[in-house]
Amino acid sequence: MKNTRQKEIILDAVNHLDNHPTADEIYLFLKKDHPRLSLATVYRNLNQFALEGKIRKVSVPGDSDRFDAVLDVHEHFYCEKCGLIHDVSIPGLEAQLLNHPTMKITDYKLMLFGECESCRAH
Repeated sequence: MKNTRQKEIILDAVNHLDNHPTADEIYLFLKKDHPRLSLATVYRNLNQFALEGKIRKVSVPGDSDRFDAVLDVHEHFYCEKCGLIHDVSIPGLEAQLLNHPTMKITDYKLMLFGECESCRAH
C-alpha cells in the first residue's frame, strides 16, 4: 500500500470513528481491511495530521491520546467512569479567554472531567 493511500485511510478512519478514537482503536479498525498497515504508521500519521491542523489531538492525563476530526472550536468532557470523551460547547468562552483583561492568551485546551449522563443514569 502506498504511503499516500495509508495517509488517506487513516484520516478517513478518524472522520468515520466519531468517538475520539485512540491510535490503537484506529489501527484495529483498519487492520482487518489493510493487513500490511503497521501501528507505527498509524501513530506517525496521526501525529503529523495533528501538527498540520487536519485533526485535533486530545490529551487525557493518565490515558491514551485521542484524535478528533471536528476542528470547530469546542471543549471536551472526559467521563471518568466509562472513559468516553464528549464534545462540549461553552458559548462565549473563547472570546472571554482570548480577550482576558490581564493575560495574553493565544490558545487553550479545556478538558472537563466527571460522569456522563449515561453513566449517571446507571
